[in-house]
Amino acid sequence: MKLKFESGKNTKLVSFKVDPQTSKNLNAIRSVYTKEAKRRVTTGEIVKQLINLHHDELFSDASWLQMQKNILEKQNDT
Repeated sequence: MKLKFESGKNTKLVSFKVDPQTSKNLNAIRSVYTKEAKRRVTTGEIVKQLINLHHDELFSDASWLQMQKNILEKQNDT
């Protein structure tokens, strides 16, 4: 999976902590995309794209979406 980086500044501040290995992995990913884009790619840009890709994968599957609706309905009934 490859990410594509375009400009866009409609953002909200989100902060999170990661363990040392995840931090190393993130730095390696950021370095690859920074070289590819020929500009500094931020952690926020990477996380934003990963969230959106994951969301698309989850909610594009109609059967999964129906299952989630069923779960929510059962939770609301109790």
